Amino acid sequence: MVLGIEPEISSCSVVMLGDFNPAIVHPSWLHATGVESNISEAITDIQVVIREISSFRIDTRTYTVMPDSFTLETSTAPWVTVADITRQIFEELLVHTPIREFGSEMEPDDRSKIGGLQSLTMRRQKRLDAAFLITNAKIEPSVRLSGNRGIFMEVNHHHKLLDYDQGDGARLAVKTLVNSFESRISEADSIINSVKELS
Repeated sequence: MVLGIEPEISSCSVVMLGDFNPAIVHPSWLHATGVESNISEAITDIQVVIREISSFRIDTRTYTVMPDSFTLETSTAPWVTVADITRQIFEELLVHTPIREFGSEMEPDDRSKIGGLQSLTMRRQKRLDAAFLITNAKIEPSVRLSGNRGIFMEVNHHHKLLDYDQGDGARLAVKTLVNSFESRISEADSIINSVKELS
């Protein structure tokens, strides 16, 4: 997926909410299971891996796992990489992990003039076959660019599974994520480009 605008800084992430064991998700485990095939000290930065939290970076991907959430973020395209890795972890390896909700988020940061805008969030709620989808589009001044000369845009898609049964583990969440990821990223790209065209 290529954005129609060239962002200064951007990222894409997948967040899963459920019951997780952070100590399991570790760079050596990801390598041993084939999820991350290219791991070296040069591209791996471990922040912390303990029972309560696992946080580390492999190349351009950041993993953060807590007892109630799993987040995988990347700062480089192709964005679908985060969905593919998440699918592999929860469809092939941790299939019994109970996942109740999940979302995808795209955050481009583009240089452009802003006025007195503090924050603007638009929300759409929609019932799908297997989930209730909440889409939030947010625009704020960028705190990453000096001189108040940029905007921060974020599009978040949050899926709340309708017929969640803990016995299903990760199956329904992963299936819905994989089947909808490309269309959610395309929609985020469309929203971001629509805002960009207004300036």
